[in-house]
Amino acid sequence: MQPSRNHIRRTRIAIASLGVVVTAAACGGDGGSGGDGSGGDGSGGGTYTVGAVIPLSGTNQVYGDDYRVAIDLCTTYANENLVEGELEMEYADGEGLPAPSVTAMNQVVNVQDAIAVLTGFSAPTKALAPIANQLKVPLFNGGASSPDLQGLGEYVFNNIPLADQQIPGSTTYVIEDLGEESWFVIYSNETLGLSMLDALEEAVPEQGGEIVGTAEVSSQATDFGAQVAAIRNAQPDAVFLATTSGASVPTIIRQIRDAGVDAQLVSYAGMDIPETLAEPGAEGMLFSSQSIDYETDNEITKYFVEEFEAQNPGERPTTLQANYCSEMSIIGTAIASLEESGDEVNGENLMTEIRDIATFDVVGGEVTFADDGTVNLPIDVRVVEDGELNVAYTYTPED
Repeated sequence: MQPSRNHIRRTRIAIASLGVVVTAAACGGDGGSGGDGSGGDGSGGGTYTVGAVIPLSGTNQVYGDDYRVAIDLCTTYANENLVEGELEMEYADGEGLPAPSVTAMNQVVNVQDAIAVLTGFSAPTKALAPIANQLKVPLFNGGASSPDLQGLGEYVFNNIPLADQQIPGSTTYVIEDLGEESWFVIYSNETLGLSMLDALEEAVPEQGGEIVGTAEVSSQATDFGAQVAAIRNAQPDAVFLATTSGASVPTIIRQIRDAGVDAQLVSYAGMDIPETLAEPGAEGMLFSSQSIDYETDNEITKYFVEEFEAQNPGERPTTLQANYCSEMSIIGTAIASLEESGDEVNGENLMTEIRDIATFDVVGGEVTFADDGTVNLPIDVRVVEDGELNVAYTYTPED
């Protein structure tokens, strides 16, 4: 699922090898402002390298493939509509895991001279944050939802609502509107799963519900018999899937339904990948994510909708694809502002410009970054109907 080469100016792939670790000291920690592949003096016409540390192999590759479609698409948008110079993407394989992501981050910043980096997955994002702050390179998370990703430093930006914003939307709808009060939580034993479990243990009782059981899963597992048996014994009204690997979700759903469990299934943004929506047992499943209005009358939304449909006939973009497209527009907007003012385009100035601008047009509306690097957006709870996602409920978090 790759976009046409005609729509991409320059995109190169850098696959980071675990056997080669480039440390921050290798380039003096200058924030990716030097070298021959990035940065500029603000006069326009320079080449600005942006890195993407995403899974290009392994069980999470399905996400990396989706992210890349949107990133490439909207790199073209930024080049054609925003910057005087040229954005160039450098991809590095983080596998959706912390250690490979750290290696990949060092490569795209210290070898390819990236002035900004896109990433996702909670544990890798948390691992990359100190590097971003040390090297003065903005780090953008468009796919990870762990609540502990807020406040990781002035160079870290989350343009996705975190789980502590998403989960109240689901619990409010499922408990108050559907009357499903007893919950079972399947969670992965890492940053995202544990933080989501914490958020659910707070949100479910607040709405008058009860968590009647939990079960831990490995992101590499393929057999969930023990977890399904625990669900059957608990007989919950709803089952929440707080796992990191979307590739495993269709299997979990299938095994739950094959065991005769008809509980309401619930999950979060990022799990609503096409493979899950196509699973027959996912019919009626609920997913929370930020509200995106594809009818929004701004340039990035119109471009994304038109070009995505043209290049991917019959497909609908995922929430996370919209987020990664938006990140390229945010970066392009900030670079254009630096070019106009004549300031050097480097990681430090880019971070300052993003925080000064604060509010950006994105796919589906606009976002405003808070001081802790988060955004506060309305949450849609979407239901799977005949393989499509339709909005069942919209929740507006408190500021």
